[in-house]
Amino acid sequence: MAASKGGVTDEELIEAVKEHTPAGTSEVAEHVALSRQAADNRLRQIEGRHATPPVWSTKIGPTKVWLHADHVAPR
Repeated sequence: MAASKGGVTDEELIEAVKEHTPAGTSEVAEHVALSRQAADNRLRQIEGRHATPPVWSTKIGPTKVWLHADHVAPR
């Protein structure tokens, strides 16, 4: 089973990104009831531990957004 910190599993974070792609970190955090910083840290961990991550981030202008691999191919 995936990590669960703050009562939120990695799968719940990934699903929140999938539902809101392109998703702002605050949007994901609100969806899973975590702080923005906690959601950002967890999403970065998920992104960093997979050769082909299920979620990944990019910048659109000054804003960081999270994308789900089902919607947009990883860079």
